[in-house]
Amino acid sequence: MKRGFSLIELLVVISIMGLLLIGGVIGYREYARRQETQNVKRQIITDLREAQSNASNGYKPSGCAGTLLGYGFEVTSPSSILPPGSYEVYAECETGPGTSARYNIIERNYNSILVTRPATNPIIFEPLDLGTNLGSAVSISAVNFNDWLDFGDDYTLTVSVSPVGEIR
Repeated sequence: MKRGFSLIELLVVISIMGLLLIGGVIGYREYARRQETQNVKRQIITDLREAQSNASNGYKPSGCAGTLLGYGFEVTSPSSILPPGSYEVYAECETGPGTSARYNIIERNYNSILVTRPATNPIIFEPLDLGTNLGSAVSISAVNFNDWLDFGDDYTLTVSVSPVGEIR
């Protein structure tokens, strides 16, 4: 009598292994999406705090000879040129009576993450701890949209900025 596995037994084992592999891939993709979104949120907080710190210290970038008006954080609108997750941090300096110049400090572009526009855009951190241009707290969200290959929900993390400049 010959010993071995039948074709049906081999097909069952291969099918079970395939299902376990698919489950692992789906779990990993969800984990990777969450991590990517958390990294974008951390970067937004870091960039907001850098703008706030530079403004409160009165730091003027090179080329800014006039009065520092503040540092801005602006979420750029989606277009065919810029990806949906784009924002800039810049310094604004007075160049003469009623005129100003903008000095870009940071530009971030994320292809797979949408960075939502806050109700007040741009957020301006005024120099020497004078606060912000906000009348009420605003939120900036990092949204990782579900694509047709993912089976989970969209993943969203939010950063809020208060009128006094508290960033959470």
